[in-house]
Amino acid sequence: MAPEKKTIEMPASDWIAHRFRRSAATYAAAATVQRMMAEQVTELISQLAPTAHFGRIFEIGCGAEGGLTRLLAERFSWDELVLNDLVPAGAKWAEILPNCRFLKGNVELLPLPEALNLTTANAVFQWLHEPEQLLRRIAERTVSGGLLVFSVFGPRNFAEPAALTGAGLHYPEPAVWEAWMRQYFELEARHEEVLQLCFDSPEEVLRHIRATGVSAPGAGGRWTRGRLQEFCHAYREQFGTADGGVTLTYHPLILAGRRRADLD
Repeated sequence: MAPEKKTIEMPASDWIAHRFRRSAATYAAAATVQRMMAEQVTELISQLAPTAHFGRIFEIGCGAEGGLTRLLAERFSWDELVLNDLVPAGAKWAEILPNCRFLKGNVELLPLPEALNLTTANAVFQWLHEPEQLLRRIAERTVSGGLLVFSVFGPRNFAEPAALTGAGLHYPEPAVWEAWMRQYFELEARHEEVLQLCFDSPEEVLRHIRATGVSAPGAGGRWTRGRLQEFCHAYREQFGTADGGVTLTYHPLILAGRRRADLD
């Protein structure tokens, strides 16, 4: 019988920063789903924005790789671009891009920029301790009609390892994200997918997860040889494919909203 699912406490921000610093060299190659999500976020912004120029853009969680940041720079211009991340390596983009500054730290604790025309983030909000409160704070600092466009992961994300270990991040249901958004923004778009990547082995799945900066769910304890063998055997038994590989599920969700006029 699979272990009862237990939701772990959200990791501390210094733990998250440590994981992403360690994965900086491997993230770009491994994060194929996150790259696709960034492209979809950028395309959605382009569809919703009346112009390709913004007054002030705020990107949360730009990262050292700057996957979404690069796409924003290719498609849009701005009076000011404000980038935020836990990892200080993200500051390099403030030296490369025009009219750009970097805010290091936990966005839930930092003062947010004022007069925002666009706030965006890619595969970041699942790490928040109080996402609803951050959405409220963003709305308070967004100009009338300003946009919030972001991607996040849904509850089926990493379903296979979570089913075997009984642990994983808390991923709110898409309907919950919608309800939070509608308190402060007119919902303009919602896109949801469930994707299954195929790997040669469970060990490769674990390497993939670590390469994107996230420890495998349930990895809080020591991975002894016996525990790893048991995990890999169960993974193959339950999630094996006809060609001898195994699957890993991703559940990307993209939401876009325009600040509600009645909040003024």
